[in-house]
Amino acid sequence: MNTSAHDALIRAIIAQLQDGLRQDEDVLHAVESTHGDASPQAIAAVLAQRDSSDAATLAAMLLFPDADLRARIEPLALAARCTTQEARAVGEAVEDAARSAVILLPGGQRLTLLLESGDAAAFVKRLQLADSPPEELSRLLRELFGPQEAALLAVMLRTSRLRWNPARVGVVSRLLAGLGKRAARDSGVGQFDLPAPELLAWTLAWLDSLGPDSLATDAGEAKRGHTWTLPELLGARHLELTTQLRRAVEFNRVFSQSSFEVMMSQGVRAPLMNPDAIREQLALLDGVCRILAGCPAWTLSGLTEVDLGEVDVESDREGEAMISALGGGRIPPGSGSF
Repeated sequence: MNTSAHDALIRAIIAQLQDGLRQDEDVLHAVESTHGDASPQAIAAVLAQRDSSDAATLAAMLLFPDADLRARIEPLALAARCTTQEARAVGEAVEDAARSAVILLPGGQRLTLLLESGDAAAFVKRLQLADSPPEELSRLLRELFGPQEAALLAVMLRTSRLRWNPARVGVVSRLLAGLGKRAARDSGVGQFDLPAPELLAWTLAWLDSLGPDSLATDAGEAKRGHTWTLPELLGARHLELTTQLRRAVEFNRVFSQSSFEVMMSQGVRAPLMNPDAIREQLALLDGVCRILAGCPAWTLSGLTEVDLGEVDVESDREGEAMISALGGGRIPPGSGSF
């Protein structure tokens, strides 16, 4: 156990509890919707009854690290690289030392929350100290981004739901390398423009949706037919989104000429996403494809050869039929889920 790194981490977490945990308007809205009043006096009154379920729920809500706090703690968390057992020990140390936490409300008010048994340890657990990103990714963040940017992206890696494997590490490594080169070129070393966190968030969520064994680690593995190559999977996602967009646009067109009741009586189902939301997803996908594959997203789905608007399929396997029309064989994960 790296005693100095773990001790520094413990001290920093205790200091954050003493300096104050910032709350936002969303927290106040949740308190008001639950208790009818989000004033400091009302919050203090609920917390005064710590043996009640309402107080326990409210305390858990207030004792939650926000993005800024996570980013401040992240460099120390990366230095400590806690195992599950070490993370538990950090929580126990904070539990023994911390007796209260300061709560900072959006209006500037300060409340002191007396900590019950288990409160501090639960707060530390929410920091996910045992979920440090792979060292290869941490190294890229240190080398390619400034301290604040690196901490922000590291928090995103730490709090993702991904189970890391070589294929996933390889994809995210390439993405970070591309973002780092673009940052140095466009805005100066250590800086990046706004889409970078969104591109990383999109990639992490997309990889998680595929399942851990969907992506080939290398070309040889893909040739054996057990998994899929990165271009195949990105192309399938683009095909899925363009199909959803076409359906959403068509639904809105029909809806503008009819009514919801009439359409429901005719068996017409509303799309799951609105067109603008799908276009945002397509824009993020395109940015990821340009970094990972070196080409626009539409070139990976075969849209250069077949106009998807000409494929007329009425069955639930529309996605599979479209890929077949494009000359595809196997159906990548998610491409038939519309």
